[in-house]
Amino acid sequence: MLREISGLPLLVINGARRFQVDGIPKPIPPEGFFQHTFGRWAKDEASQLRRRYLEFNIDALKAATVKAVDGAKSVTEMTKFHETDFSKVFSLTLDNGQKVMARLPTSMAGPARLVTESQVATSEFARQRLGIPVPRTLAWCADRDQTDVGAEFIIEEAPSGVDLCPQRWSTLSLAEKLGATREVWKIEKKLLDNPMPAYGSIFFREDAESLEKHVEVDQTFVVGPSMDTSFWADERAAMDIERGPWTDPYQFLVAICNREAQWINEYGRFQRLDPRFHQPDSTHDPDAHLEALALFGQAIPYVVPSDEAFLQSTLAHPSGLDGSNIWISESALAAGRIEITAITDWQHAVASPLYLLGGLPAVIDLGDYQKKKQLQTMSNDKKNSHEFNQCAAEYDMLAKTEAFSYYETKTDEELQLYATTARSAVMIWGRSLHIVRPSMNVIATILFILTFSQLRAKIYDIQRRWSDSEFPDPYYISDEKADMWQAERKEWQEHWNVMRLFFPALSTYHEEGWIHPGQYDAACENFVKMKEYWTANIGYNPELLPFIDLAGKEQKTPVDE
Repeated sequence: MLREISGLPLLVINGARRFQVDGIPKPIPPEGFFQHTFGRWAKDEASQLRRRYLEFNIDALKAATVKAVDGAKSVTEMTKFHETDFSKVFSLTLDNGQKVMARLPTSMAGPARLVTESQVATSEFARQRLGIPVPRTLAWCADRDQTDVGAEFIIEEAPSGVDLCPQRWSTLSLAEKLGATREVWKIEKKLLDNPMPAYGSIFFREDAESLEKHVEVDQTFVVGPSMDTSFWADERAAMDIERGPWTDPYQFLVAICNREAQWINEYGRFQRLDPRFHQPDSTHDPDAHLEALALFGQAIPYVVPSDEAFLQSTLAHPSGLDGSNIWISESALAAGRIEITAITDWQHAVASPLYLLGGLPAVIDLGDYQKKKQLQTMSNDKKNSHEFNQCAAEYDMLAKTEAFSYYETKTDEELQLYATTARSAVMIWGRSLHIVRPSMNVIATILFILTFSQLRAKIYDIQRRWSDSEFPDPYYISDEKADMWQAERKEWQEHWNVMRLFFPALSTYHEEGWIHPGQYDAACENFVKMKEYWTANIGYNPELLPFIDLAGKEQKTPVDE
C-alpha cells in the first residue's frame, strides 16, 4: 500500500555497537549475510553467533528494494555494510546508479514488529518535525509473515558523504574538530528544544491501535512503550511488565525497579553466574539483589528532581552520537568545513527525563577528565610545539579538550538547563545531589549482570549525602552493613582490576569479549601466555581469569562455524 509522508509516496509492505572492519565495508559472500561476520567472541562464541544469526530471502529483499526505488529495474550489487548486536545493514546499488540501505533487526533487538515500527517513526519524526538530516525511509515491513523476505526490514536512502568514525576524527584538524562539535551541538539543540509529552518511544499514530497504550504527540505521531533494550532483553520480552509510556517521572523509575525485581524472582534465582565475572560471592545471592532494589525503590521519591524543568521528556539518539552515526559532506570537508549530511541508526531511541541525559556526545567524550584539565592549563607555546603535535594521542586529546570547552561554553550560553544536567548535578530541594553517570536507573537495569556492588554503593552514598538535610533519610543502613558492603565492593573492584589488565592484550573492551576478526588469533596466543605468567608468578587462580574460553580454541571464522 502507499502512504503519504511530506507529499512523497512511501511504500509500506504490510505494515545501536557498530563493528565496522577498519572503517571500510568489506564484501561478504552471500552465505555470510546471515551470520555475524564483523566480530569474534572470547566467551561463549557459539551461543553469541547463534543469537545474532538472521536468515532471510536475499532475492526477495532485492525485489522489495527495486519496487521501492523509482526507475530501478534490478540490484547490481549487495554488500553487508555493517552489523551490530541488534541489526544487519546492507548496501544495495541499483541499475540506475542509486544506492540504498536495508536494515534488518536481529532477534536480540526485541519484538521485531515494534522495533521496526518505532525505528521508522522515530526517523521520520526527527526528519520532519525536528529538521534533523535523516535518510528518508522508502519502504518497510514490520511483519515477516507478510513478506517473501522472511524478516522485518527497512529500506532507506543511503546517507551521503562519509561517517565521522574514530579513524576519520583523528585525521581532522583542530579547526575541523571544533566545526564538528559545533554541528553536533546544533543537532542536540533540536532534540532539546522539542520536548515530548511522555517518556517512551515514538510510533506512528495509525499504528497506535496495536499498542497497549499511547500518548498523542500530534496527528501523525504518538509516544508508545519504551523500546529500550533493557525492557526486552532475554526473558524480559515475555514478561508481563510495565513498559510505558509514562507521564509520571516517579513511575518511570518505579517501572525499572519493579521490572528487575520481577525478573530476579522469575528467572534470576535459576541463573548460574560465571564466577570469572561475578565476584564476590554475594553477587550470586538473589535475595541480596532484591534487598538492594527495595532500597533503590525507597530512594526514588528523593532522587527525582522537584524542578519540573529537569523532568522534560527529551528524545535522545540511542547511541549518543558516537561518530559512526554522524555523516559529513566530503566536498565540505575538502574545503576545510564540517557539514552534517545525515544522522543514522535510530533503532531503540527513547524519550527520557532530561536529568538522566546530561553528558557529552560520545564523539567528543574525553574519558580522562584529569588529562583535560592539564591540557586546558597548558601554554599556547607548548600546544603549538612541533614535538607536541607529533604525538597523535596528545594532539587528539587536546582537540577533544578544545571541543569540550566549546560545547560547554555554548551550552552555558544558550541551554542553561541542559548545562546543569550535563554536569550531572541534580537539584533536590535546593541542594545538589551529584549522580555520576551511569545513573541509578541504568545501574538497576543491569543489576544482576555486572554492577550489583556499584548500585549498593550508590544507595549508601545517598544516605551519607542526606545526613546534612532537614528531610528524613529515605532508609537506614547500619554501619555494620555499610562496612560489609564497602568490603565487598573493594573485593569486586580488585577482581575487575585484574580482569581489565587482560582486555587490552586480548584486543577487547567488550564485557562479552567481542574481538575484531583480524585480531582473534593473536588474542588466543596472548591469553595462553598471560595465563601461564599469572599462574606461575602471581599465583592467581587460572579458573577465575576472564575469557578462559580462548585457551586451546581452534581458529575458525564465524562463517565456518
